[in-house]
Order: sequence, then C-alpha cells, then structure tokens
Amino acid sequence: MSSASLWFKSCAPRQNATSQLGKFAHLLKWKNYKETILDAGCGEGSITKEILYPVVKNHSKKILSVDKSEVMINFAKKHNQVDHIDYQVMDVMDQAQVTKAANQFDHVFAIHLAQWIPNTRTLMTGFHKMLKADGQIFVLSFADLFLTHAFRKQFQEGKWRKYLPTDPVFADYTSKPTQYIERLLNDIGFRLEGCNHEVQMLYEENFTDFLRSCMSMYVYFARLPAELQEEYFEDILKLCHQSCNYLGPPDKYEMYYEPFTFVATKIK
Repeated sequence: MSSASLWFKSCAPRQNATSQLGKFAHLLKWKNYKETILDAGCGEGSITKEILYPVVKNHSKKILSVDKSEVMINFAKKHNQVDHIDYQVMDVMDQAQVTKAANQFDHVFAIHLAQWIPNTRTLMTGFHKMLKADGQIFVLSFADLFLTHAFRKQFQEGKWRKYLPTDPVFADYTSKPTQYIERLLNDIGFRLEGCNHEVQMLYEENFTDFLRSCMSMYVYFARLPAELQEEYFEDILKLCHQSCNYLGPPDKYEMYYEPFTFVATKIK
C-alpha cells in the first residue's frame, strides 16, 4: 500500500486539524469572497478537501494545494479533487519557487508541515514573501510528539547512528514555543494574532500503518539501504509502542502530541 493510501486512512491527523482550525477560525480575517489561498504541504489532500475547504470555500476563488511529493499530488487529484482546489507539485523550501509565487496569496495554511522542517525561519520567511500585504498564515505544527521521542532514543542507542543525520530532523521551538515564535515572526515582519501550545492524546486505529505513512515523510528513511529499511522500521515501531498507550486490537494506540498552532498577519 502506498504512503498516500496509508495517510489517507489515518484518523489522528484529521482529529487534530479539525480541533485546531475550530479554535482559531475566529482569528482569520477575510477581505472579500475572492481570496487566493495556498495550502502548503497538503499531502494526499484529504485534510484539504474534508477539513480546510469547508472553512474557506465561502471566501476563496482558488485554493492552490501543494506538496513536494508527486505521489501525494497524484493521489490527491484522483481521490480528493473538488472545484476551486488546484493540486500542484511544489517545494515551499525551494527559494526559486517561492520567489516565483511572491505576493500571490491572501492566506497561507500549513497543516502538519512545519514540524518536518528544522529551519523554521526560512519556512516562515518564504510564507511572508508569498503573502500579499496584510495576508495571514495559519500554521499547525507540533512542539513535541511521540515520534520525536522515538527518534531520540534510536539515535542514542547507536545501532543506526551511522545512517542517521547529525543535523536536526524536526523543528525546534525551544522550551518556550510561544515566546520563540512571537520573536521570530516579529523579526520577519508578522504580527502574532494568536498562539496555542497544549498537550493532547490522540488515537489511531491502525497504528503500524499510520507510522509507515509518517516514515514516508522522513527523508532519511528513504536514504537507508533498501535491505535495512524494514529492520529500521521495526525498531522505530518498538520505541513508539513504549511511548504510546495500547487501547486494544487490532492495532489501536493512543499517542502523545503537543500541538503548536498560530495565526499571524503580515505587517511589513
């Protein structure tokens, strides 16, 4: 089963996206009913179609939903296409592509993307560049989650150290995420409108498949020798089981998350 299909079947990402968009929708300011929206890191499109689109459809003339994975975009076009959503391959960390899209969008949404990008400043600077004057960003990331704990333990054990990066894999918002992101956004040219950092427990009915879909977004997994990838995955799965709560068959687990969500407006 492809990574897109596995992610499509996952329920935890939908739970989180629905909850956080509901909490922050009142901070989104709409100028008119013909706004242009960028959905960055849309994956296979299910959250775009089922959760984001109902929130923005009455305000937008077009949603450009992008992901750097051609596999994900092809899946989205086949299974999650609706009017006004345009799925395209794009890497929002590619500065040439960002420059080409400068000043094009009224809102940028990044749902479950930012935690996978260690260079938060570059990502937010790119969003700022692509926004029109007074445009807004909505970012749903994670300050911490069960998977980061598993990666840290795995690296410390040493078995896989020669294959793993020494550079950070996830975004690091420090021990004080709200203060960190407010300072960073102000420096780039945003005004923080609202921010929320909390602890949640979310469940997944098919935890092993969900973890496989997460690993598909971990770029270093694909760089492992092919004959070692399954062994690596089994080791990560065991470590994740240690930090999650088993809820019952066939493969239901409760997982630890620290959602980190913020809305900001471009002011300069």
